[in-house]
Amino acid sequence: MRRSVAAALLLASCSQTQIVTPPRTNACAIAAKDAVVTCDGKPFATIKTYFCFTEACPANALSPAGPKCSCQGLAVLYEGGTVAWLYRGSDLADALVRGYYENHGDCETKGLCLAGLIRLSPDGRYLRWWNSFTWYEYSLAEGTRRKVGDNKFQ
Repeated sequence: MRRSVAAALLLASCSQTQIVTPPRTNACAIAAKDAVVTCDGKPFATIKTYFCFTEACPANALSPAGPKCSCQGLAVLYEGGTVAWLYRGSDLADALVRGYYENHGDCETKGLCLAGLIRLSPDGRYLRWWNSFTWYEYSLAEGTRRKVGDNKFQ
């Protein structure tokens, strides 16, 4: 019995990764408008994209009906200063200083090393993106990332 419980806990811990400890939500009503997420109507987090291939990658690109947006950087900036970096291209740190991104190798020029098809769930609780043949989902309230089978929110 002990081993099965330990195995279940180990499996659960492997299925998601804690990225940050976000501010407490205290079961508030989370909602999203474009790239801004609120908690009981107060600012909670902002989704930030960097060096995107869609010309402007407008804030409404995160909605399910928005344009497809693929970027070299993806982060969640929480009120209070916590930052959850979800994807950073290989040149992102220098590009933020320089003001433009330089592709390094086939992976980036073929579009594989990107946070692609970024989407925020209609309720603002989850962010999904594609990278190197894998779909990921990030829980804004929990600060955890996990692999998922597709880009469809339940």
